[in-house]
Amino acid sequence: MRHYVPDPDHPGQHIDIIELVRRYPDKPPPVNAEGLLKRDLWTRQEALLILVGLDPCNVVHGGYPIGTIGAGIRYLDGTASAQLDAQGLQHPRAQDWLPEFDALKGYAAGQDMGESKAPAVWLAWAKSKGFAPYWLKRAGRISDAPPPVTPITGAARAENCIGNAPQANTAASIIDRMNQSLEQQSAEALAEGYRPPEGPYRRTLPNEKRFFTVAEAALETASAMYPREADDPSSARVKGFYLHEVARPSRPVYLTDEQEHEMREFWRAAGFPEPAFPMERYTFDAYALALSRSELGKTWALAPDMTSRETHAATLRAATRGAHVELLRQAIAAGTVTALHPATKTPIGAVAAGDAALIRLADLVKFAASLPEPIELVVPEDAPPPEPTPETAPAQRAGTVAGHAVVKHSTARPRRHPLQAPIEAARDTLSDPNDAAAIIAALEDKKPPPFLGKRGEGGGLLYSHPDARTPREFTTKNCRDYLRTRKR
Repeated sequence: MRHYVPDPDHPGQHIDIIELVRRYPDKPPPVNAEGLLKRDLWTRQEALLILVGLDPCNVVHGGYPIGTIGAGIRYLDGTASAQLDAQGLQHPRAQDWLPEFDALKGYAAGQDMGESKAPAVWLAWAKSKGFAPYWLKRAGRISDAPPPVTPITGAARAENCIGNAPQANTAASIIDRMNQSLEQQSAEALAEGYRPPEGPYRRTLPNEKRFFTVAEAALETASAMYPREADDPSSARVKGFYLHEVARPSRPVYLTDEQEHEMREFWRAAGFPEPAFPMERYTFDAYALALSRSELGKTWALAPDMTSRETHAATLRAATRGAHVELLRQAIAAGTVTALHPATKTPIGAVAAGDAALIRLADLVKFAASLPEPIELVVPEDAPPPEPTPETAPAQRAGTVAGHAVVKHSTARPRRHPLQAPIEAARDTLSDPNDAAAIIAALEDKKPPPFLGKRGEGGGLLYSHPDARTPREFTTKNCRDYLRTRKR
């Protein structure tokens, strides 16, 4: 299907997006992000795709997008790699999105890819990493209708939302709302009647964690102040309608102007007034039932865009988390919290403390207690003892007996394995950290140094070793041997 966008060289006229790519092979076409920005939630995986300019319908395999059958990689602007290849073209961002995706994926390492948050929260997260989506300030309109001779006028349509709230839903207004600070959104949540729990604040920490990144630590303290709320149906309201395919509920439908007109005619014919938001859930159910019993209902179904206590709590949690990140970085700079290298667990300076730097559980507990509104973080009784850092760990001791050198090895814990850092990092991402086959698969997928991401003749993973001229292999048997003395 053809897509038409405003012609930058002829105001008021439209051009086929493929012809626009042919005309400007180094300039990405405009993106219509209205429908995506109106969605209540994005999963983390969808957010990574959208932020780098890819359609969230792209299949992700092995941690990376592989596109869809027949179309290849789909872009947010409506083009697809197979479509462009057939015309002898390449998308202007074909070489850019993968390194961007890889960087964002690295920031999200170890996190749940199915975790859902509001689009504004994901945009704020990207901003905190110094990443700005190229399309955010260039979002335009895409139409599936033939190019008109005169400019399109009238209210802007929502790509996959039936009925508009009283607030205008043009691309510019949506982007303005997305650019609002989380503090403004928090104020709006409070204005809508949400009242968070009052102190004193107390939270039990996960019993398997002994080290936290700055972002993880800030999430624990923010969650103590704004815990996850049980969604009370009586407090939920419907902010808008979304269409999805009946056979694939996870696949949204993006309406053309003609299809939106068809839906409006359907509401009139069914005797329903123009949807007005916010509305009660039972009112939405009436609209959804009417659609399901119609001819259109064989293909499309309605889903509600909800607001509830949890959506408000998530906004306040994200805003507080950002503030606590800044306070933690100030504490690291002042020396009251020690930043550790993620692999060696040795202290590093504040300047070198990047996003992957770790802080000890004990430092997190003290930091939380020192906040303007003190937070008590409770360590579970069955939590593992703190892992000694290398500077305090028992070292190998050398002595002499009758003039002969004797090397004594500490039996306090197993000797450090040369691949311990990447193996333990891989184990942290697994539901079963003692599954050797799963660890090998995770290492092959992530390719952390010194692993090379290739298999050797013996079937093991190749890795570089400073004492060997050729790569060595780390097999499943080697992994099982490693785990014998390091069970979790």
